[in-house]
Amino acid sequence: MAKKIEGVLVASFTPFTKEGEIDGEILKGHIKFLAEKGVDGIFASGTYGEGPMLSPDDYQRFDRLMVEAVRENDMFVIAQVGSPSTRQVIQQAEIAAEAGVDAIAAVPAFYYKHDEEAIYSYYRDVTSATDLPFFIYNNPARTGFEITPQFLSRLIQLDNIVGMKDSSDRLLTFCKFKQVVGDKFNLIIGTDDLVLAGLLMGAKGAVLVVGNVFPEIPVQLYRAFKEGDYEKAVQLQYKMLETRAALKGPYIS
Repeated sequence: MAKKIEGVLVASFTPFTKEGEIDGEILKGHIKFLAEKGVDGIFASGTYGEGPMLSPDDYQRFDRLMVEAVRENDMFVIAQVGSPSTRQVIQQAEIAAEAGVDAIAAVPAFYYKHDEEAIYSYYRDVTSATDLPFFIYNNPARTGFEITPQFLSRLIQLDNIVGMKDSSDRLLTFCKFKQVVGDKFNLIIGTDDLVLAGLLMGAKGAVLVVGNVFPEIPVQLYRAFKEGDYEKAVQLQYKMLETRAALKGPYIS
């Protein structure tokens, strides 16, 4: 049975050796650590995994090692495959599928400025090339393209699109997304600072950076929310705000 993609997900980093190779031992140790703390799944090769910086060989090795690690720990993994090139996205989706990921995600094509028709064609071509569950990844600060609620209502008609990770940092927009898609669509909040607000507005899970270092904070927050202990959840959200602020820094690459 396919795993439910919900709960606490960590936007995992991509570890490298001093020689610049993917460090499989560090990766497996990190995933085991997260599993022991109660994390449900991994969002791999995204913004904080520096996915767009990986070479094709690194991407293939990383996906294989990540799938091995999550399977050993009864977790799930979403692999981010977004790229400026539709052909490259399809190739990376094929690599991810062959490795055995549970779902894939993709930011809109970036670098060049595109209109909605171009982005629609991009998602249409990518989703038609895979049978895996597909998550849109809305991250306008990185891609320069913002998915609107109106555009989302069109995209969700495409095959295999089951959810969206929203990292727009805009709670009002997230609320409008929820109005558009209803309860069956899997909306995931992608901003550490808005986890509790997102859950209250109907998010089925959250992708977090803080979880790489302090996974117990979002895990406890999510559990408190599910148990209806909102006072505790609020205090944990405050704690996560402080922790996230302390973790700001440059990217490795």
